Amino acid sequence: MGAKYLPELGYTGLYEATWVAGRELGAFAQIRQVRDLATYALRDVASIDAAAVRARFTDTRWRAFKRDLLVFGPRGPIDNTLRFGNEPARHKVLDILGDLALVGHDLAGRLVAYRSGHPLNIELARTLRDCISPVRQRATA
Repeated sequence: MGAKYLPELGYTGLYEATWVAGRELGAFAQIRQVRDLATYALRDVASIDAAAVRARFTDTRWRAFKRDLLVFGPRGPIDNTLRFGNEPARHKVLDILGDLALVGHDLAGRLVAYRSGHPLNIELARTLRDCISPVRQRATA
């Protein structure tokens, strides 16, 4: 979704726009923080200016963004449908690949994840990075 809306989101606006759109769909009330993709620090959602986020989009593009957003409520997708039967699994795979890209090194191996999410993925990425970096430093010395 990020590339499709790159003109509006740039490289760092996806999470805040997703939060604003999700709130308009009646979801994400429990979310108190989002990841700042510029610094990768957590940021309080109260600091998000919803009007400024929406202003980056035309009305047509904002409606399209919200249609493309797949948010699950207690009874399934909110104002949307699955495009693929295994779409949640596909999303999880892309999430973990994106999070592991933060390691900054090529990785090869087998990964099995159970109920993982960004916090666990990021913890794994940091652990891998911390293990790999000293080995790379010794190899180049």
